[in-house]
Amino acid sequence: MDKAELARRSAQLAPWWFKFRFNEIEFGGRVERDTDKVADFALWRNARRFDVIYDVGALEASHSLQLSELACARRVIAIESRAENIAKAEVVLAAYEQEVGPLPTPIELREIDIEKASPAMGSPDESAVFCSGLLYHVAEPWNTIRTLSSLGATLFLDTHVAPYPTITQDNRYSGCWYIEGSDPLSGMNKKSFWLTLDSLLLCLLDHGYVVPHFRSIVNHNHGPRIRLLATRRTDIATSCDWATSLCQSRTFSGRLKQSVHAALRGWQANRHRKAARKLKDK
Repeated sequence: MDKAELARRSAQLAPWWFKFRFNEIEFGGRVERDTDKVADFALWRNARRFDVIYDVGALEASHSLQLSELACARRVIAIESRAENIAKAEVVLAAYEQEVGPLPTPIELREIDIEKASPAMGSPDESAVFCSGLLYHVAEPWNTIRTLSSLGATLFLDTHVAPYPTITQDNRYSGCWYIEGSDPLSGMNKKSFWLTLDSLLLCLLDHGYVVPHFRSIVNHNHGPRIRLLATRRTDIATSCDWATSLCQSRTFSGRLKQSVHAALRGWQANRHRKAARKLKDK
């Protein structure tokens, strides 16, 4: 694809969101590509390697490219619900390979609506999910988190949270309804449900995660936004440390703390049972 063909294809697929630059070529939208999200993922993963990294809500594959460049997985699977965004991602990857060289980690593009299908293509225990800017565009985020938990034992989330609860959904999770637009950045539904921070952490807890890494982005233009890395609670000691720290915090509600206390008692009982079995085996 020469420069003339690239210009034709990028104009044909407009509007774009991110501005892409590879050596001497430039195309796309007006927004500079952010790198801080993938940088946090790289820091928090603690040098771990994965079979698959799923970039869920990949848009134009900007983050997918950065995840490929980390070279910490066998492959990156970019999941996007809109066909026009998949077409843009194809142009981005072709331009990268033409101007920069082969992708450090292979990227596979998949057109999948994450609210309707589970796209698991690897071992969850050996895989990670990178999900930025998607969760606040879905109508039932608790079901989306269930789907994400089936994909990977490591889950990176960057999402808005509700500034205050106005309604409780699924008899458990509180938040607010937001009306979606019709642009390529909006969700597939007419409205989306934003979880409160309490309910988001409770939902992660319900699906087997603890949250060892957390960052609050308080000054975002569109409301409260948080970033976290959650991991499956296979390490009981780490899980207990996280739960104890959360319960001692003044930031979270009594309901969340009660749920965490219950989980903590279960983890501690499990740890005692394991210790007792080891003594018995000796």
